[in-house]
Amino acid sequence: MFPISRIISHQPKNNEAALRTELDLIEETREAATLRASLQKLKAAKYHNARVKERTFKVGDDVMRKVEATA
Repeated sequence: MFPISRIISHQPKNNEAALRTELDLIEETREAATLRASLQKLKAAKYHNARVKERTFKVGDDVMRKVEATA
């Protein structure tokens, strides 16, 4: 088997420290992801709302209804 640089450079103590650091930062990573998702939802809503035409109906106006087939 040939020694691979990844195997040669692996140091268990450093690996454990890196894992602990990653666990400490997981909450910040999750919060950042939640913030990005919220911003994307706001952006999508803004895009949608900018293209929706407001319509008002009064009693007696003719409107088209969706006809559902009965089984």
